[in-house]
Amino acid sequence: MTAVARRELDPDDRRRLDELFAYLGAQSGAVLGYPCTGDLHYDELFRFLRFPVNNVGDPYSDSSFHVVDGAAVFTLIVDRYDDALAALRNASLQAYTEDAFLVRLKDEPGALARLAKRYKDAGVDIRAMRIVRRQDGWGLVALSADDREPARELVKDLLVKA
Repeated sequence: MTAVARRELDPDDRRRLDELFAYLGAQSGAVLGYPCTGDLHYDELFRFLRFPVNNVGDPYSDSSFHVVDGAAVFTLIVDRYDDALAALRNASLQAYTEDAFLVRLKDEPGALARLAKRYKDAGVDIRAMRIVRRQDGWGLVALSADDREPARELVKDLLVKA
């Protein structure tokens, strides 16, 4: 296991965070926007997660976060891809690369074979197929293919939107 060095905040930064925390508590009924930075140490900010300060994307369109059969499914867009993937996997999260997409299948004999047959009949090669989760008679399957868009089109009725 690799230990991550933790940088302590200087007193001025701590004071500013405390002031922000108090302000957010007073303003918690309002949406404040979407802050981002390239050099953010999240461990000092965990207490802020109780406030709705992250206005991700358009509030009138679907979110990239969904719960499917008890599993949290979401899309991350990152600039340090390899680091992000390693961090997710080191946290024991099942992370899949950008070319994978999820489908939801009834968990029954032959379901994977029928899925694979769609691709065979259309002449689309499957690069990888992995069962992500099985629960309550349903399964989540991560798929990737060399030609992603035609592969997604073949299973648009089964896609998990994330």
